[in-house]
Amino acid sequence: MKYILMHREIEVAEIELDELSHITNIYEVYAEEHFPVGTLGKHGVDKTMLAKWWAKRSIPASRSGLRETLDLLHMSVPQELLAKCYGLSLSDQYWISPKDKPLMWKEI
Repeated sequence: MKYILMHREIEVAEIELDELSHITNIYEVYAEEHFPVGTLGKHGVDKTMLAKWWAKRSIPASRSGLRETLDLLHMSVPQELLAKCYGLSLSDQYWISPKDKPLMWKEI
């Protein structure tokens, strides 16, 4: 599914996530200067580095009660929760907006 990676209200890039919420593609970069720290390489956006940054946003598998929550939601891995929660982190204000049903920061 396609999403817009957002930095608060700024569109950063159009990305695609697979069914387990892994970044599979970067289609378009809108604001390279707003990419998360550590995701730019010598030649601009580095998909591998962005994918690693994204994966670290998921809840650690060791978190108490996580297995029960995943079972209740019929999910197999914590990464699946990323898209369901829009990848939101209030500490850095990055999140994703579905491309086909855009959301605004104030709605999140």
